[in-house]
Amino acid sequence: MKRIDGVSLIQLMIVVAVIGILSVLSSAAYKNYVIENNMHAAGQTALKNVLFMQKWYDICGNYARDSTSSNTPQCFTASSTNGNVAWPTLPYQVAPESGTALYRISFSPGSVSYNSFRLIATPICGTAQASSGCICIDQDSNIIENANSSCNNAGGLCNCTN
Repeated sequence: MKRIDGVSLIQLMIVVAVIGILSVLSSAAYKNYVIENNMHAAGQTALKNVLFMQKWYDICGNYARDSTSSNTPQCFTASSTNGNVAWPTLPYQVAPESGTALYRISFSPGSVSYNSFRLIATPICGTAQASSGCICIDQDSNIIENANSSCNNAGGLCNCTN
């Protein structure tokens, strides 16, 4: 009587199927990991803009600037008119800072007294982040990830931008 060693075709197919299922699950988890990592990186870049705005506030006393002023910096003061109000140009307008841009960072004024603001990092269309939500950061460094265009989690996500 001969003894045959090895694996049967059915055993081999089961092993291949299990490996296939594990690879599909791990690739989906990795994709989610990359998207979350990119979102956190965009939040960190936006926080650098918050630091810039805090420095502006320390110098000028508010977050606005006077677009007609020749002073450096162009602080919005009591002698400025509301028609001349502008916002400081953010040093980081895309995230990440190098490589392919995945988010655009914009400035949104908060109050009429120019003592608050919100930065919104909006995902760029056509990138892996396009279906993720916005990242919102206010003057107190409060961060909301996966937000909608109103910077809350009341439902829906913000639309991507070009």
